[in-house]
Amino acid sequence: MTDNDFSQVLEKYSNYLGTPHDKKALLALGTRLFGTQSNQPIEKPSYSLLKRKEAELIIKEEKTEPIIKSIHQVHGHARVEQPQQQTTSPDLVSEELLILSDKNALLLARQKRLEFQRDQMLHSYGDLMEQSVQRKVQLKLDMNKLKEELNEALLRSRPQEQQTNDQSSQQEKRPIMDELRDLNSQVLMRIGSFKMSLSKSNAFTEKVVLDRYNPHMEKLLGEIYSYSTYLPVNEVIDKFNQEADKVEHETRDIETQLKSEHERNLQLQKEAELLSKDVKEQETIVTLLKQKNAQLTKEIELLQQIGDEEINNMNVAFKSLLDNENDLMGLPLSARATVVTPATQPMRLKRSVSKKKLVTREKAKPKVPSVDEFVEQMKSILLEKINHSQ
Repeated sequence: MTDNDFSQVLEKYSNYLGTPHDKKALLALGTRLFGTQSNQPIEKPSYSLLKRKEAELIIKEEKTEPIIKSIHQVHGHARVEQPQQQTTSPDLVSEELLILSDKNALLLARQKRLEFQRDQMLHSYGDLMEQSVQRKVQLKLDMNKLKEELNEALLRSRPQEQQTNDQSSQQEKRPIMDELRDLNSQVLMRIGSFKMSLSKSNAFTEKVVLDRYNPHMEKLLGEIYSYSTYLPVNEVIDKFNQEADKVEHETRDIETQLKSEHERNLQLQKEAELLSKDVKEQETIVTLLKQKNAQLTKEIELLQQIGDEEINNMNVAFKSLLDNENDLMGLPLSARATVVTPATQPMRLKRSVSKKKLVTREKAKPKVPSVDEFVEQMKSILLEKINHSQ
């Protein structure tokens, strides 16, 4: 970087500088760091280090394509397609038809499998919906139960004045401690009656009975009434909040499961639609190939008939040439004289008129067409015959 380039960069951002003194100091610093003192285009090591660090900081953006989970690959036995050749024959067409029919069968099997899987998913989806409804009902019942426990705990923590005002409600909803007090009073009354009956006995007997009664009764009360101990309001509220959080987490999990099942159901429906489209396309291709095969068989039969007729005509012409001795077409065209050699006279040439009429040079030396021209002529003749026969 030269001084001019660096000065242009600083002048572009000169509006952000405070005073001209700062601008000059910054220009001097840039010239000292990045400027070249000689005329040679060699940059300082500081500038090259800066460029290298900038190149290291450049990070290429990596695009992550979303992965769609597809269904498992269906394995099946299908014929392998052979490379297409220029000439079409009935064997190749029939083989192609068999390959396409195998593919169609595989696609139909896969479609049935997907439909069965879709039905299973719908059934499981209905079961999950049923379970979620039942779970919601159960959670509502648990919530009501927790609310009742909270109300009972709050009733126990109220002052005495509020309890006297709510005597009617207390009679309807008696807390657990009142039930325990009643039970304890009944037990004490029985013990008192037992003591009265044993008043004449020794005091040691009373002490033994009471010592046996207290731990056993406390154990029974602890087993029967697990919530008999007094709980503070804060603990009851914390317990209620914990149960409510559990209920919310479970409802969220159920909702996420339902959403995922719904998305999978939609994906399966899309795949089934695509498979149905592929099956329809394959069916149209198969029908077209069947029509083409029928047309080819008809053309092959016509060609066989025409070939048989041509061969028969050529055989008839060949036999007629062999059987007919006076056929003029078999005589040489250039015969104009015969040689006579009698015993008494010397050999001489006797001129006579040819039996065949004089022909032109073109007939004497006909123009023989090339192989390609002959093939084209035969093609045109065969096509005309095919069109006339149709």
